[in-house]
Amino acid sequence: MLIDYPEAKRSIQKLIDERMQRALLHPIFDGNGIRIMHEGDRFSINGERGWKHAGHFQEASAKFEIDLKEYPSLTLDELLEKVDEATAELLAQKSKMIFESLDKVTAETGNVINVQGALSPEHFFEMIEKVELAFDQDGKPKMGMVAGAGAHAKIISLIQMIEADASLKRRMDDLMERKKDAWRSRESSRALVG
Repeated sequence: MLIDYPEAKRSIQKLIDERMQRALLHPIFDGNGIRIMHEGDRFSINGERGWKHAGHFQEASAKFEIDLKEYPSLTLDELLEKVDEATAELLAQKSKMIFESLDKVTAETGNVINVQGALSPEHFFEMIEKVELAFDQDGKPKMGMVAGAGAHAKIISLIQMIEADASLKRRMDDLMERKKDAWRSRESSRALVG
């Protein structure tokens, strides 16, 4: 007869699940627009300028195995290392799916800016114009950006340039005020479900 330890198995499963969930809430996703869907196999998104996008959910999966020979000597750290490897695989799949989806949706909606040469304040303002922004309770924009290492440094430098130039800063402030007004309008016209 095999001995079963259901409480120990549940505790280990909970530890594994929580560890994977924390890791999958990677900063790249930053909680922006993330919705938990408990049922269904497709989704649709409606943008503020009337565009619509529909799609099907994609599966991301990873597995890890523990050989029966490993059980007697397997430590918690070794188990968690296997979990972390599987989580890294899931995160890579999730990132790839998100970026492929972003490429497709931005092309469909016209939210693509072809920067030929150096990134300029004009490009930055055009990028901000094209996106729908939300604001926090203090009136600050919730603005997540994803950029490669080289692009990230250029964007930070560009933002600093805009902040340092009075006319560019005024233009940015005006743009943010328009975005905030659009957000307030969206928020006030939302239909509440009850």
